[in-house]
Amino acid sequence: MNPSVLSVFPNKAKKLHTTRSWHFLGLLKDGGVIRPDSIWEMARFGKNTIIANLDAGVWPEAASFSNDGFSPIPSRWKGICQHGIKDKFPCNRKLIGVRYFDKGYIAEGGIITAENATARDFAGHGSHTLSTAGGDFVHNVNIYRFVRVPSRWM
Repeated sequence: MNPSVLSVFPNKAKKLHTTRSWHFLGLLKDGGVIRPDSIWEMARFGKNTIIANLDAGVWPEAASFSNDGFSPIPSRWKGICQHGIKDKFPCNRKLIGVRYFDKGYIAEGGIITAENATARDFAGHGSHTLSTAGGDFVHNVNIYRFVRVPSRWM
């Protein structure tokens, strides 16, 4: 026991449970209609906006990250598309940069391999939060089609 510690909670992995975040956040109403007072409308649907998302990575092939109709990457962008040891991460005009950070994982005893040295999202959470913030509208999406996770990661 340390008198400086108020409480300790176990760190448990959570599974993605919803593709309904837009409704939960009040961005949509009446079965998918965008509200006139929506943050999307106020932000002009993110036109000329660069979003940074620090999370579990991203699944770049998800339809939500398609770059169809996007203009060139802004000249002010100074980021990189960091490839993993094994994968060639496919950035595009919408998903303009990606990095992975592994020092904390290594410090906790994690072992970096060619399989996990990547910014690719094998848990689904990073792709979910990033697509909520800046993804495209994908009709009939569900949790099972959103991220194709190899069975060894389940």
